[in-house]
Amino acid sequence: MIRCYCPSDEEKLFILWNTAGTKLGFAALSLEMFRQLLTRHPHFSPEYTFVLEEGGNVLGFVNGCTGDDIPKGDVRGYVSCLILAEEADTDENTALLLSNLEAAFRKAGRAYSAVTFFNPIRLPWVIPGTPGHQHNNAPGIALDIPLHGRMLSLGYREAARECAMYLNLSEYERPDWLEEKAQSMAREGYHVERYDPGLHTGLDEMVETLGNAMWSAEIPAAGKAGMDLLVGLKDNTCAGFTGPVYPEETGRGYFAGLAVAHQYEGHGLGTLLFYRLLDREKQVGAQYMSLFTGEDNHARFIYLGAGFRRHAEGAVRNMKTHTVLAIGAHVGDAELTAGALLATCAVHGGRAVTLALTAGEKGAPAGADIGEYRRGKIAEAEAFARELGGQAIVLPYEDGLLPDNDEVRFAVCDIIRRVKPDIIVTHHENSMHKDHAACHRIVVDAWFYAAIEGFQRELPKHFARHLYFAENWEDAPGFQPYVYLDVSDGYPLWEKAIDHHWFAVHSSSFPYKEYYSHLKRLRGIQGRKGYCECFMIPKEQYKLVQTMEEI
Repeated sequence: MIRCYCPSDEEKLFILWNTAGTKLGFAALSLEMFRQLLTRHPHFSPEYTFVLEEGGNVLGFVNGCTGDDIPKGDVRGYVSCLILAEEADTDENTALLLSNLEAAFRKAGRAYSAVTFFNPIRLPWVIPGTPGHQHNNAPGIALDIPLHGRMLSLGYREAARECAMYLNLSEYERPDWLEEKAQSMAREGYHVERYDPGLHTGLDEMVETLGNAMWSAEIPAAGKAGMDLLVGLKDNTCAGFTGPVYPEETGRGYFAGLAVAHQYEGHGLGTLLFYRLLDREKQVGAQYMSLFTGEDNHARFIYLGAGFRRHAEGAVRNMKTHTVLAIGAHVGDAELTAGALLATCAVHGGRAVTLALTAGEKGAPAGADIGEYRRGKIAEAEAFARELGGQAIVLPYEDGLLPDNDEVRFAVCDIIRRVKPDIIVTHHENSMHKDHAACHRIVVDAWFYAAIEGFQRELPKHFARHLYFAENWEDAPGFQPYVYLDVSDGYPLWEKAIDHHWFAVHSSSFPYKEYYSHLKRLRGIQGRKGYCECFMIPKEQYKLVQTMEEI
């Protein structure tokens, strides 16, 4: 029998945790700690906790959580753990527990069930091959347990594979070359210091540009609280961060993350920040460091160079994701025409990035200051991106005077190589607006440049598999819908996020939001879906390959 959790189950779940749960890699806990981390956690709810009971014996349970106060929790439910006693550990019981949790998520209006680090219920995991050292969370499903295969068979999809990395700090020594590198960087104005709010500026703004909701909540708060927070600086402006610095009760040196704002990349700040973190964690008494990193994360080379070693393979997040880069001539172009695709990508756990080649400041209302309006447009782009947990980039070119040259092409090429999108969306080739037409030509060439090794830039080549041209009322001549993308899952998020763009809602010259809302529904009807966005593709890709069996 599957039923909802009740308080009298608590000690039985605790026993399951310390028996079947520890075999899955979870850390053994005291009852007090079990309550603190799970059953009495602020986000624990009997509504999202189901128990498998037979003959009065509790043989398994599943827990999840959701909520509007959790990143992307307005559209997702999060699976925290699923634990079955050995005698009940079957495919059937796994499916029963998950199906009940998924039904509860659907009843709450959530579209997806996922396993990701966004879950606020953080359950400690023992790092294999260490003397019982713990990581403070297990952000995925290990590849070597039956649950991984079972979830795949039930329709969950892998979004990313990660590896656990570990360093015993007693073995860490600062490399000889580090101080020489620090001195060289200092001559260019780059350095790492403990954050001082009276001296250093731009912490909140820098973190916001990174598009990570958890960092946005944690890092500025740590700075305001006076915690030991390390920041990378350009002169006195915050350009990156790592920290806050302190040892957890387990002896692990806390690691919130490492990031450098894109405009300050390429100067060595990430490397210097990480080594300074290791120095400081060792000084404050941390015994070891651990982290999870993606198999394709370039930062793993920093970790390996510092002495970290892989200690487990294959924590996964069970949703398929894509990275979408939508490029418009002006702030708002991409958000209107491909915004629901970006939102759908986001709710599926993917990465949504907008790039505007100009801010679109010449569209300022009568009497408005153009410079102030430009700053407002950039803030709107960033607000839209935050709703999606993504990133907004705005280049400094002047609205109406977008240069159609290789300087811009290589700037876009570099962004493509940095973002590494699976899908790029931009304008159709014909437009009533010269910036739109120029943007189309720029992006098509930049897509080519980014994919060719011979165009040597700071970052290695990247080929975006899909190039789409968006449906825009200003780019209508010759546009013929070719691809109908179902964006129903992301449409509610887009409808909320687009309100950050003042002109989309309040323009007196064209009802932008109303037009594109109805267009997405119209294309959805034509595509036999709720909502669709339509795109063209390069004409050389116009082909349908079939076998005789498919005709």
